[in-house]
Amino acid sequence: MKTDESTLTLGWRLDDEGHPAYWMHAGARAGGQPADALVSVCARDMARHTGIIAQSGSGKSFFLGRLIEEILLNTRAKVIILDPNADFRNYHDLNPALWDRPGYDPKRGLGSLPTEPDMAQVDRVWRSIPKRIARGDLPAATADHEPMQIWWPLLTMGLFAGELGAAEGVELRHCHTFVQSVEQMLRGRLSAAEELGTGANLLLDKSQDALNGLMAARETAGTTRAQLRTQLAGMLGIDAGSKEAARALDRAAAAAQYVSREVAHFYFARARECEIAGILRRTPPTDWQSLQSFTLDLPSIANPELRLLCVYQTLARLWAVQREAWQEAMAGAPTDDRRVPYFIVVDEAHNLIPMEPSSPAAEVVRDMFRSIAAEGRKFGLFLVVVSQRPDKLDPMILSECENKVVMRLDSPEVLEKVRNALGVQGALGEQLGDCLKFRTGRGFLFGTWAREGPVKFMAAARRTVEGGRNLDPKWWTQRDAWGAKA
Repeated sequence: MKTDESTLTLGWRLDDEGHPAYWMHAGARAGGQPADALVSVCARDMARHTGIIAQSGSGKSFFLGRLIEEILLNTRAKVIILDPNADFRNYHDLNPALWDRPGYDPKRGLGSLPTEPDMAQVDRVWRSIPKRIARGDLPAATADHEPMQIWWPLLTMGLFAGELGAAEGVELRHCHTFVQSVEQMLRGRLSAAEELGTGANLLLDKSQDALNGLMAARETAGTTRAQLRTQLAGMLGIDAGSKEAARALDRAAAAAQYVSREVAHFYFARARECEIAGILRRTPPTDWQSLQSFTLDLPSIANPELRLLCVYQTLARLWAVQREAWQEAMAGAPTDDRRVPYFIVVDEAHNLIPMEPSSPAAEVVRDMFRSIAAEGRKFGLFLVVVSQRPDKLDPMILSECENKVVMRLDSPEVLEKVRNALGVQGALGEQLGDCLKFRTGRGFLFGTWAREGPVKFMAAARRTVEGGRNLDPKWWTQRDAWGAKA
């Protein structure tokens, strides 16, 4: 059995002029470099929260892609990518053109420098990694993609309760308990596709009809909980003979006593909003634990509030799964612990983890990230937080990042904000000043994963296809470009 720990190769060491030192020598070729020409980190040292700070155009997406590739290619760890810019929309595919231009041009200060001599060795491993991308604009699943959808019973009503008063918030939770109980009673039927019908949402339809019927009975006849229980069993066609069904009926009947029509209308209106937007599942979700990489293509959902629901549910499911795995591991011997970590990559993190959330739902999502930052380590959950604006990030989460990368910065003012946000002073703070002079793709790596001390590097080539794209100046900077007519 292989026991050597993997290392993750992130980039090339720089010379005093800021160029990749190895490629300044005649005869340099991909795959021919000595180990000390590269900047690598131990895979073990990735088991920390990581902060990556870089300005627009600094090459952060390129570096982030490389980091994710190294994790997936060299370890058993798993990666969840929250992608706000579609940078990973095409990352199933490798970029074959990368190996066609292995040279380095110091005049331009740019380059795509692979560390492997050819694509074949990377392609073989990359294709074997199970990965999937969830998108909000897909009608059906394909081999590599699936519709981005949520299962309503798994949400927390804290995402919506902030829009109501305190009393109505309690009612909202009762309403959700009712629907969760109905879901438990109908679980077998929900999985039977023939019962759903075209476009039907059996859970919502049954729950809404049943709750309306119970509220009407309560208002006209003052029905007791026991009577509500009996009436609900008849509405749903449930045999209350099993203990599980009896408990679910009891919970549902108890909750139905405290829900007003106004709150029920609000609750189901919110659920139907997700249904109309196409992000609401009709059946319980399948597990994606068999995947090594799972990406949420966030721009494929236009409504930012609905994006938050998708992000929250992904994090909540991951938290629950890893917490259960932790409990099972603690009950066994340490030598039987076969858990692997999840790295949660949050690009443009100031949007999802802001210092000041813009809505109650945003605050709930931010607090979920805080829980992961504070307690996620024992569950094997680690954040990779990427942002242009560390001063807008939640300081509690940023303070938990032990591994750090800072790439090119645009001004002394931004540099000072970065120093303050990361708590970097003294000699290390002075070294960060070099980030003002960095060319594209350069970075300054420090923290726990820099065992031999801080190091400046140029990101090694991102081998996967980058999904994001800027405007093409060849098209718009000339009047007659590509034969265009005035």
